[in-house]
Amino acid sequence: MLHYKYRMTHSKAQLLAEDAWDTVSAMTDLIEATVKPVCDVRAVMTELRAEGVKIAICTSDSRDSTMVAVESLGIASLVDRILCGDDPDNVPKPAPDNVRLICAEFGIEPENAAVIGKWRA
Repeated sequence: MLHYKYRMTHSKAQLLAEDAWDTVSAMTDLIEATVKPVCDVRAVMTELRAEGVKIAICTSDSRDSTMVAVESLGIASLVDRILCGDDPDNVPKPAPDNVRLICAEFGIEPENAAVIGKWRA
């Protein structure tokens, strides 16, 4: 695309793509190094799942950074729904739309949900 749409030389486009890839790789390493759980998140989520509790993550962070964090914590298999800031169905905070959407998908009323973090009805 850089070559055809922007008339960039193939070698310059390749250098830019490689630089972008290196930046993403460095960000992944940084996210993995800085994700510090405040408790044994995996154990808590495993217990919740054993009790039949559905688990969602709703964040304004990007899907890429969220998935790096979820994978580094080893909790991907424990999460039923992830809604990120750059997802097409996201409605930015402080709107309550995301919580309502997730609750509707889970078939529960918002008043029967526990939200960790800030949320305004």
